[in-house]
Amino acid sequence: APSSAPSSLSLLSPIPTWCHHSCAITTAGTLRCWGANNNGQTDVPSGLGTVRQVSAGYEHTCVVTTTDGLRCWGRNSEGQANVPSDPLKTATPTRTATATPTATPTVNKLPQISAGRFHTCTIVATGALGCWGQNDRAYRQADIPSNLGAVRQMSVGSGGYHACVITTDSTLRCWGSNSQSQTTVPTNLGTVSQVSAGLSYTCAMTTANIPRCWGSNSQGQTTIPNDLGTIKQISAGGSHTCAITSTNILRCWGLNSQGQTTVPTNLGTVSQISAGGYHTCAITSTSTLRCWGWNDSDQATVPNDLGTVRQFSVGWSHTCAITNANTLRCWGSNSDGQVTLPSEFRGSSGAWRT
Repeated sequence: APSSAPSSLSLLSPIPTWCHHSCAITTAGTLRCWGANNNGQTDVPSGLGTVRQVSAGYEHTCVVTTTDGLRCWGRNSEGQANVPSDPLKTATPTRTATATPTATPTVNKLPQISAGRFHTCTIVATGALGCWGQNDRAYRQADIPSNLGAVRQMSVGSGGYHACVITTDSTLRCWGSNSQSQTTVPTNLGTVSQVSAGLSYTCAMTTANIPRCWGSNSQGQTTIPNDLGTIKQISAGGSHTCAITSTNILRCWGLNSQGQTTVPTNLGTVSQISAGGYHTCAITSTSTLRCWGWNDSDQATVPNDLGTVRQFSVGWSHTCAITNANTLRCWGSNSDGQVTLPSEFRGSSGAWRT
């Protein structure tokens, strides 16, 4: 999904590069999930009620209900789906093979939830951040900095082992795996308005609309083109990065083994971008979705009859989009049923929240 998308846009769950399942919210607030279900991650609990946000992790799923309850289910090997009684307090995770949703904890309103690879984080209305799940000595990805303060936005890295947040005073903080210095925020960064955590690197857009990247540069993914100028959006993928310039032109750099950074010459101006594992997608100024790069499962082959698009999400080998007619479409690898929509929402019958 587009980096730094606000929670109100999380109608189609962002598809992490490691994820083989998808979820979406209908116009009535009903949650539907499909795809890999080896740990019950697509088994929507009965009695869940209506939801306003969903986040699909590696093999677990979390939602915020319309009554501001937090529910998670699926794989729980590191306690990632076992919501603490107080999500804002660090606790020893309860590990089981899978987790069944229990009564929702009583906490402040939950504006944002993010299910990572083996851990989960939430931001409440006060801006306080809570994380639980895997917190091993090597990465400490659920170990929130003690003096973090109030938070307004977060991004979990494509590898699932580091996380970054923007505080309410526009300061960027990162923690977790620092094997490639991806959590070492440059001292001269200044204030930021956007962050995107890639596989082993991090990119941010400052409040002056200047792009900055750091961490692994094995494929040139953190080497920003000298002539890029100011930007409107930045997206860090597996080993490549893309940004929309102030004139709405798309630029990409880094690994190009599958043509993922070769922007089509006829693309035109764009309004939204997502750098995936090995393929890239963008919405043009005419609301057309274009994709390119790795296409072994047709994940970059946009259906001819798709029509105009308002939201999309890029996974490792599949892509999903919500059209302006409120229909949901998915294409690419179907190895785990990740592009086979629930029967009641196939074709043009599905109505997805506007």
